[in-house]
Amino acid sequence: MKPYLAKPLWASATQTDLPRRLPLIIFFADLIDSTGAAERLAEDAFTDFLSEYLMRMGQLVLRFEGTLDKYTGDGLMVVFGLDGQRSQQALARQCALMALAMRREFQQLQADGLATGQPFKTGQRMGIHAGVCLAGSVGCADQLNFTVLGRAVHVAARLEQHADLNEILVSAEFVQLLGAEFALESRPPA
Repeated sequence: MKPYLAKPLWASATQTDLPRRLPLIIFFADLIDSTGAAERLAEDAFTDFLSEYLMRMGQLVLRFEGTLDKYTGDGLMVVFGLDGQRSQQALARQCALMALAMRREFQQLQADGLATGQPFKTGQRMGIHAGVCLAGSVGCADQLNFTVLGRAVHVAARLEQHADLNEILVSAEFVQLLGAEFALESRPPA
């Protein structure tokens, strides 16, 4: 078995009994209408596509040095900043670059499906927020789970749910951490 946390985080999670409050970047991604797609496709084609999607997105999380908190069915939750080594601005940049790479990779995955005669007609949406969270092992003593909890997690999840097709919706708190490198568009409050 491989640990699902990077070694420094695993060591930190096992050496402390109490979760810690940390400023973090929280990212959610999800597929739009995957249930409808699952009903339209053969089960093998759907599960193959979903497995490939999660594998490709997980690889991008690792490449951009995020922590994959969990897969959420046909989506994922990613956290930046658990190691406390980089500035919030650097973490925000890494997260934004990851989100853009995920959008490109999803488009490539859809193109690959079309090329093989297995089109997956769905979209992807993402939400990103910056805030303080409780990070650590939670749950009952017999089955702990390392995760992050707090309002910031809920805000990021809601942003993802309010995002339009193939949109990356970010909070004002996250925008304040980004430099001029990224082109952003205002939206009315949700």
